[in-house]
Amino acid sequence: MSDRASRLRERRNRSKEKVQSQAESESGSEDRESEESKPSKTSKTEKTSKTGETDSSHKSTSLKDEQVGTYLYLPEEQRDEMNFRYKIISAEYEREFGESLEKNRHHYPLVIEYGLDRLESATPEEVQELLEKLEY
Repeated sequence: MSDRASRLRERRNRSKEKVQSQAESESGSEDRESEESKPSKTSKTEKTSKTGETDSSHKSTSLKDEQVGTYLYLPEEQRDEMNFRYKIISAEYEREFGESLEKNRHHYPLVIEYGLDRLESATPEEVQELLEKLEY
C-alpha cells in the first residue's frame, strides 16, 4: 500500500471521527442521559438526523456519507475550463449570498444535472454533433 493511500485513509478516518464527535457534542444533556440508560448504539442515520435538526447547513455531515464518489476522466483542457468556470461561479455566488459554493457538494451535481437535462432531449444526430465539437 502506498503512503498516499495511507494518508488519505487517515484523513478520512479523522474526518469521520470529527463529524461523530460534533454530533455527540451537539446532542443535549437529555440525549446523554437517555444514552447512558440505554446500552444500544445510535445508528449513523440517527446521528445525521440529529445534526440536521440543530444545523441546517450541509457542513455538519460528511459529503462522503451523503453521496457516492464517482471518478471522471476528462481531457485536460475541459477539466481546466470546468475549474475556471467553478471559480467564477463560486466567487459570484459567495458575493451574492455570503456563503461558499462547494465544488463537490454543489458545483459538480449542478453541472451533471443540467448537462443531463440537455442530453435528455437530444437526438442521436445531435449527440454525434456535440461529440464532434468536444474532440480536441
